[in-house]
Amino acid sequence: MFNYFFSVIIWIIYKTHMEYRIGGAKYSCLMGKQTKFCLQIALLVLIVTLVFVYFKLPSGDSLPDGRLEPSGEPDALDKYLNQQFQFLGVGGKQKNALDPKVKELEQYQQLVLSILHNSDANCRLTEFMIRNGSCKAGINETTSYSDILGTQVYTVMTTCAGEHMKRPWVLFLHGMAYTTRVWVETNIMRMTASFGFNSIAIDLPGFGNSKGSKKVSSEVEFINDLIDSLKITKFVIVSPSMSGRYSIPYLKTLNPKLVGFVAAAPTSTELLTGTDATTIETPVLIMKGERDNQLGKVSLDNLARLKHSTTFIVPDAGHPSYVDNTPVFTREMIKFLLCMSSETQ
Repeated sequence: MFNYFFSVIIWIIYKTHMEYRIGGAKYSCLMGKQTKFCLQIALLVLIVTLVFVYFKLPSGDSLPDGRLEPSGEPDALDKYLNQQFQFLGVGGKQKNALDPKVKELEQYQQLVLSILHNSDANCRLTEFMIRNGSCKAGINETTSYSDILGTQVYTVMTTCAGEHMKRPWVLFLHGMAYTTRVWVETNIMRMTASFGFNSIAIDLPGFGNSKGSKKVSSEVEFINDLIDSLKITKFVIVSPSMSGRYSIPYLKTLNPKLVGFVAAAPTSTELLTGTDATTIETPVLIMKGERDNQLGKVSLDNLARLKHSTTFIVPDAGHPSYVDNTPVFTREMIKFLLCMSSETQ
């Protein structure tokens, strides 16, 4: 746009300084007697040029090929869809390109198909089983602080609007380098809620927006207090990396409210004993990044001893597999949640 207006300015300057001939006589626009006449010429040139610019420029904020150009920094959902699922420009309607609700619905539909095409012998999911318990209304996302063991803990909740969901809640913890933002910006929380699993993510004490020290009196009591404050009766923990110091001791308590456990290379798995391998009844999904040969391998070796554990190697991913390969991580996690919830409902 700037280039067009710059051209207009140069064109006007040229016209108002040119010399012209009338009846064989030579005149200049800089001559005082001809000022009015020159201004009329300049005005006419300006009008013609603006009309040309109007018809020359593409309409709206579209690109030459008709695709809409996003304005400003894309939001978290735009980043996720552009970088991970790449919906925009792939068979979608142009008018939907800037509509987050439409993109979210497309993402849900793609996940449903991906789950159906990647089912395994241990859990045969049908489309009816998937959609029957999914959220039919919109997704609400709220943030707040909860007083847990005297610490102000920052929480993000994604819930199905106006519906009482029968499926378990999902508690998202985070690793040392991340906070609740990782679950929000990858859109994993909203997708989880779309499939009927209301979700909560927290900044652990001393991290992100939460207050207090990074050390708590009891990690087990911390999770108990959190779950009790929300009046949650059954839930699943998604635990990556450093959060294992909270989740693994809690897994060992055999609390019946914990109906599932997604392990994304958590720490503290060395706390699991031979007795735990036979007494822990909670279904566990072990998610290891293909390139995570340090903590991921140690975590896998220890957790694989649990009798109700299954393992999935996330391709093209390192330690934070939920960031490196978000679509596959999300698909396998939701598959696990659906299979697990069909047994626990």
